[in-house]
Amino acid sequence: MIFDFAGLAQGLLLALFATATVVSAHPGEAPPTPREIAAGKLYRRSAQTQYNRCNGSHQSLQRRHAVNTQVHRRQKLLEQLRAHATRRRSGSDYASDVLETSHVSNRTDITSNSTTSAVFANSTDACVLQPEVTIGPYWVSGELLRSNLTDEQPGVPLYLDAQFVDINTCDPVPDLYWEIWNCNSTGVYSGVVASGNGNVEDESNLNTTFLRGVQRTDENGAAQFQTIFPGHYTGRAHHIHVVAHINATLLSNNTLANSADTGAVHIGQ
Repeated sequence: MIFDFAGLAQGLLLALFATATVVSAHPGEAPPTPREIAAGKLYRRSAQTQYNRCNGSHQSLQRRHAVNTQVHRRQKLLEQLRAHATRRRSGSDYASDVLETSHVSNRTDITSNSTTSAVFANSTDACVLQPEVTIGPYWVSGELLRSNLTDEQPGVPLYLDAQFVDINTCDPVPDLYWEIWNCNSTGVYSGVVASGNGNVEDESNLNTTFLRGVQRTDENGAAQFQTIFPGHYTGRAHHIHVVAHINATLLSNNTLANSADTGAVHIGQ
């Protein structure tokens, strides 16, 4: 499946074409107060309004061909995924797993005749996350710059395609480092040994890196990841952690320098 994720980072908007909800942090942490919730809603409305102005302004994202580039990029990804799935399945697998499975959708805006521009080019449905959200535990420094994060973890394939946009200038944001991490299908995070994170006696998990990584945005402010749909654990809905870094330094070992200068301008889920 293909999923688009979004976040606001000090004036940076990650364009999204599906709706997401803000959730509280990990178990044991205090939920936001009514005042914090109200402030968050006001901030998101303001940022969304500012982003929407980009679509009708002289610096329109459409006029900069960002949307057309986005459509072509996602169409290419879709074609590659379909080709890979076709090669992977035998005739019997296809008949039993696909033809006998209902794919009925209650959506009325997308039909079998819809063009890729209609499916992928909706630049007005951006989603803004709260600008300051608790990191939550289990962040690990020094993750690799890579797009495929699966490390052979079983689960439902999940492909993320995102574009960061400066809502003040309507320009895409290149050379931003987008870091994500999420638990596996059984609710366990890699690189951590802690109570509530799988087998606390399994110290080999400290040396794992599954479902963690960093990508740098291209000239269109876009970056992609291949991961799996995150599992869940007590007290939490499915979620993916996100950090956006600016002015970060990429080291020779393909990781980001761990210092205050990496400019983590957004932390959220």
